[in-house]
Amino acid sequence: MARNMAISRGLFHSETVMLALVGKGLTRETAYKFVQRNAMEVWKEGGDFSARLKADPDIGRHLTAKANRRLL
Repeated sequence: MARNMAISRGLFHSETVMLALVGKGLTRETAYKFVQRNAMEVWKEGGDFSARLKADPDIGRHLTAKANRRLL
């Protein structure tokens, strides 16, 4: 199971993060756009989804570092 999770590069967190953003007041459409943009970059270019989300300023404006640790 751990191997399969590693293969996904953290993309399984996408729904959790999107719902957390909606919970912070973003529209579902905006939250989806932020999360999807990062997911597609990981899918195309590689890297770690969690790290990319933590570095995204749009997401950082709405989720604190503490929230990121809890979600990711």
